[in-house]
Amino acid sequence: MADSDDDGKGDGAGGGLVALVVALAIVTVCAVAGAAGIAWLESGSKNDEKVTAAGCTPEQKEQAELGDKISTVVDLPSIVTNLAGDDAPWLRMDTSVVVPLATAKKQELAAELSQDFLSYVRSLPASDLSGGTNLYLLKRDLKEIARTRTSDASLDVLIRTLVVE
Repeated sequence: MADSDDDGKGDGAGGGLVALVVALAIVTVCAVAGAAGIAWLESGSKNDEKVTAAGCTPEQKEQAELGDKISTVVDLPSIVTNLAGDDAPWLRMDTSVVVPLATAKKQELAAELSQDFLSYVRSLPASDLSGGTNLYLLKRDLKEIARTRTSDASLDVLIRTLVVE
């Protein structure tokens, strides 16, 4: 009887080890197959981009490869105004907007955005400009105003200086 008990335990432990090795092998094969599939899809999309840019001039080919990465920074006129509320402090803010290089009438756009930013900042109380979170929210709001004015053409808003006195 002692022999039969030892044989039963030995077969159960060996069977569990084999099942574990088979399960690990299956998971490994699935991971390798998934990585190979993703690599194949990525290489296919790069080949498509090369085909579309093949019949272009070198300048057009470079622009096609860069895509939306070609941009320029447009400096806006300085904003000097008082904030909302009684005995409100003064604010001076210098900003810039990042737009695609092909954007037309950059100076007119800068003037319009400066006026939009001015009207927005005049409505803010001084407490809305204290702390890192509020400055992040200010930048996010200015970015939304710029996107609305430029029909989603603006890429970012940069606050160069912000002085509250």
